[in-house]
This record gives sequence, C-alpha cells and structure tokens, in this order.
Amino acid sequence: MRFAPPALAQEEDPFADIADQADQASEHKYESETIRPVSMPEKPLPAMSGGDKPAFTPPPKMETPAQYQEELVRMRKKFASYLANLAPAMTSTRVIEPLESFDWRLGTP
Repeated sequence: MRFAPPALAQEEDPFADIADQADQASEHKYESETIRPVSMPEKPLPAMSGGDKPAFTPPPKMETPAQYQEELVRMRKKFASYLANLAPAMTSTRVIEPLESFDWRLGTP
C-alpha cells in the first residue's frame, strides 16, 4: 500500500466508495439463501451389482511371442470395422496446367 500525504488522504474518492459498496454487497449476497443438500435416489453402479464376483478379471498372461501375435490378429479382426476407410475419395481442388512447350536459352556470360 502506498503512503498518501495527509492532505490527499482526507479527500473524498468516489472510486473507493464504489469499491466499498461492491465489497459490502458481496459479503451479504448469500446470507439469506440456505443451500440444502439434494436428495438423490440410491443407484448401484454396474461394478457393484455383481455381488462377490469382481467386475473385471484380467486375461491370462501371454508367455510367448506367438500368443502375442495371435492376440494381435484377433484384435485386428475385432476392430477392423471401426478402422475401415469409409470416406469418399476427395476431388482435387488444385488447378493443374500442363507445361508442354518451353522457350529457353543458354545464358551467355
């Protein structure tokens, strides 16, 4: 905070009054309202509805490179429909002018 000379400190500052009014309004803004908790129905999650059975069981560990390759082939088949390129071919928007004849000369030094 800067030091103000006594003569300037006693003058009326309209901007300071506006700041004080805004500060006082924000202090009392939420006092009249009471925020109550919302009652929500009990909704079990899918992982919890299985009882004692776990929601996720990891697959068996792969021991050999052949098992890894088999799994890759299986996953590629499974997701092939999602990875297919179904977009139509785009037409070119570039204007191409073929260069057929040239009139060039060797420069002379």
